[in-house]
Amino acid sequence: MNLFSKIKELFSKSDDLKEIEKNLLLADFDYELTQNLLEIVKKFPKEQREEKLRQTLSNLIIIDENPIIENKLNVILIAGVNGVGKTTAISKLANFYLNKNKTILLAAADTYRAAAIEQLSHWADRLKIDLVKQKQGADPAAVVFDAIDKSIGNNKSKYDILIIDTAGRLQNKEELMQQLQKINKVIDKKKTQSLDLINCKSILIIDATLGKNSITQAEIFHKMIHLDAFALTKLDSTAKGGAIFTISHKLNLPLAFISFGEKIENYMDSSAPEFKETILNKI
Repeated sequence: MNLFSKIKELFSKSDDLKEIEKNLLLADFDYELTQNLLEIVKKFPKEQREEKLRQTLSNLIIIDENPIIENKLNVILIAGVNGVGKTTAISKLANFYLNKNKTILLAAADTYRAAAIEQLSHWADRLKIDLVKQKQGADPAAVVFDAIDKSIGNNKSKYDILIIDTAGRLQNKEELMQQLQKINKVIDKKKTQSLDLINCKSILIIDATLGKNSITQAEIFHKMIHLDAFALTKLDSTAKGGAIFTISHKLNLPLAFISFGEKIENYMDSSAPEFKETILNKI
């Protein structure tokens, strides 16, 4: 039973907001946000409270409105800890834009793990898209440098989108921060050199099953690099979706896309009309 099924049942049986509070906290809403939500719903009659809560949560989801810009190289930097499904998310994101007739280049800048390079190579082969990679242990910023060099020539972009995979070893935050900042410097320098032919966006991949841990991850990465948005993976596996709203509420970050299921088509972009409803139905 998902969160809203439980809440609907609770509202139908009782007017006890303590039970609603308990279920919100169990679903990994943080305390401050939970209290804010309760303050809102208690102003309404019992029969309106469930719908008012749903509407309020829907409003908390910020839609990513940073579009792909035509005639530019749209650089999408993908960040996130190991194990959250970054590579699969990248493949789904690439497939989504391929179906919109966009040209895609992938960059394997997670050079710490050989498996990360191999996984991205697999998806590049399967989707028949180009990939820039180097050997394990190479400088991630050098991979990004090569990828942007490959993408731009004669004052125009050869690709619509460059998607960059990055490392996510939070156990060594200082090294990771240095890597990500170095990558950002390369992108910024190339952007200046290319006469503003580059449009940049950084997206943090969050595993929806991790609950409150994902809030900590978002805060850490947001301090390391300025995040433009976040995305959710494994949304089919959890009923603890409160962290999603806490991230939006605390960090004011838009949600770019969601991923659910193993098929490459199990992806929904924030531009979809049913985007918010789908999230509310899955948590």
